[in-house]
Amino acid sequence: PRSAVGPDLFSLLSGTSGAFGVVTCASLKLEPLPEVSIVLSASLHSISKALTLIRFCLDGLIPPSKIILTIKGKPGRRRARLSVLLEGSEPLASAASDAVVSMAHRLGGKCRQGNVPGATGEIASFDGKRVLRGNIAWSRLREVLRGVDRKIGTYREALVDLAGFSGCRINVVVPSDAHAATQQETWVDLLDPTGEKRKSFEDDLRWIQGLYKRMDPGALLNPQAWPLRRWEFEY
Repeated sequence: PRSAVGPDLFSLLSGTSGAFGVVTCASLKLEPLPEVSIVLSASLHSISKALTLIRFCLDGLIPPSKIILTIKGKPGRRRARLSVLLEGSEPLASAASDAVVSMAHRLGGKCRQGNVPGATGEIASFDGKRVLRGNIAWSRLREVLRGVDRKIGTYREALVDLAGFSGCRINVVVPSDAHAATQQETWVDLLDPTGEKRKSFEDDLRWIQGLYKRMDPGALLNPQAWPLRRWEFEY
């Protein structure tokens, strides 16, 4: 809701198989295509400088439509490649592009228009690789990657995809010679050290379950609704 009071009705109804209601009418708003789309690819010498450039992009004239950060190399010799998609009117997009290129050069990196190898948003191959996935805040990216090096094993490759202005999706390729369950437990501790995310999910789930029981105590309205007890938390 615009006033930010109460639940998000779209999230409440979507994916519940009609447990809380049936959508009978929907409106679709179409946005015009952007005048121009500019893809910038930057190569930087450290993760710290890449994060500085990401923050600069997020605070720029045009919010990036997409940001992909790829990290490769051994500890102490890692390099970061950044791919940024800017969309909008030609004057604003060009001005934002020039600002990002200038900032990348000030950070000691290289930046140009167009995709470059290593910044395509894909890990080359998952064959024989163990990949840990999760969602974290941008501010915790360095902390989590250092924790992977220390507690799980030297990671070979990391792919970070912009999921929002405060958070990102992360995929980390880790050594596959260790015990998978132990690695996953350590990974969960790195993503959610205080357990706050899981607790928030469980509180929301209990609220939804209570609402469902009050609305349809005998499951008469929709007996085939997806059982809420099957929902599982994903980091």
